[in-house]
Amino acid sequence: MNALLASARHRSAALARTAIAVALGLVAGWLLLVTVPRALDVERAFAAAGDCPVAEVSMECRHTVAATVTSTAADHQHRSTYYWLGLGHVQDGPGALPGRLKAGPLKRRPGRAVPAPPHRVKMDGRAPVFALVRPGAALQLTYWRGEIRYVEFRGLRQYTTADPRGGYRLPLAAALFLLSVAVACLRGAYCEALRVTGSSGAARPIGAAAGIGAAAPHCGAAGQVGAAGPGEAAGHGWAAGPGRTAGHLGLSGVTGATGPAEAGGSSGTVDSAWSATRVGSAGFAAPVESAGSAGSAAAPAPAAREPWRIALPLASVLLISCFAFGTPWVTGGVPTAVLLTAIGAVPVLGGVACVSHRRRRRTTDTIKVAPLPPSMEECFPGTIRGDVPYCQEEFGYLVAAPGLLASTPDPFGLLARCPVPRTLTVVRVRPPYWTDPGPRPAPGSHVVECRDGTTPVYVVTEQQYSAWVLGALRRPADTPFRAGGAPRRT
Repeated sequence: MNALLASARHRSAALARTAIAVALGLVAGWLLLVTVPRALDVERAFAAAGDCPVAEVSMECRHTVAATVTSTAADHQHRSTYYWLGLGHVQDGPGALPGRLKAGPLKRRPGRAVPAPPHRVKMDGRAPVFALVRPGAALQLTYWRGEIRYVEFRGLRQYTTADPRGGYRLPLAAALFLLSVAVACLRGAYCEALRVTGSSGAARPIGAAAGIGAAAPHCGAAGQVGAAGPGEAAGHGWAAGPGRTAGHLGLSGVTGATGPAEAGGSSGTVDSAWSATRVGSAGFAAPVESAGSAGSAAAPAPAAREPWRIALPLASVLLISCFAFGTPWVTGGVPTAVLLTAIGAVPVLGGVACVSHRRRRRTTDTIKVAPLPPSMEECFPGTIRGDVPYCQEEFGYLVAAPGLLASTPDPFGLLARCPVPRTLTVVRVRPPYWTDPGPRPAPGSHVVECRDGTTPVYVVTEQQYSAWVLGALRRPADTPFRAGGAPRRT
């Protein structure tokens, strides 16, 4: 059930990211196919337009008139400055000027009538004309298609904000930015789809693995806990890195390493394998795999909850998107901007791949915890998660002892125990992952990652109790302790 929930969650995330990518792609396509070509047509028409003849003035030719500067104003708004030229005494008449002439705000003074606002034109920057003219100066205004495109003063020309040149740059920059984000969303959707495939491949019917049907325990009262407790599943190991097996450490020829189906009947041979795989004095070893299960495919390891795994992709997307947004402003055409964006993305992606590869090789999220078998039964907060019959999401406590690990809803650990079977094999201890099934655990929690055949199982508990979990799963073959006593609540 947890695997199905995880698959549904990954599928929903993949669909959401795909929908976002499609929406961004549609907007970017509209900008590239409609807005940018329209702006390019306007720019080409303006560059090809000539001066209007004296006898005839039309919208498609450039018409120049004389005007007088009445005022200059620099409006500072929200860290931006807008430069306005007030115009009057136009050669064609004192009426309202055609084109983009806007009235500026005038303050009403007490007892005075508000005069008619002067006609103003918004300039594209301060230099060179705006910085030189003063009220009373004579200007030349050039119209095209009903708007003032530029002004001239003493041989100097300055364009207004209605300048059609380069009008394609902003929509092109926005389109490239959106396309970069859309590609990143598609990449994320592809990764989520791979997780869906991994979750579906890891899920299996209950009892499909060898020995599961015989070793599945009955969840009942405390007195029903028998010899099928998890402590008899010896041969557990904790590797220094994720996903290592006995074959990786040269232990494939260890005598007595049995598969999950044989673990219940020959605890002594499995204990010998546990002794053979012990590494150093810390009690960490690689999980022992049998010859029958060594070739089985393990579930894909999800991405760890490490800051660089999230920050690095976000930084690369942000860098590529900002670079794509800036390329139209430094190039002279659409093909050049697109080509420069593609070329600039190559070193960024290569650097991200190189850094990710090095970080994965040099860092590990495996936590070294020495197994500590409790001297008596201990009950503490914890849950067991996975697509296994002994996973009960509503059970929020664990009972640990040498040879016993069970989940229970009872804070005292006396009622409705559900012990884990002998087929459970510990892989390692690690921090929680974003992709782990079930609700997100509290910060600082530990996850004892296990495998029941090919099914991943996760024992989630607080940091101080993970050693007890390891100790409970590492019961020697002959122990004088008999499970079933009264547990001690911590």
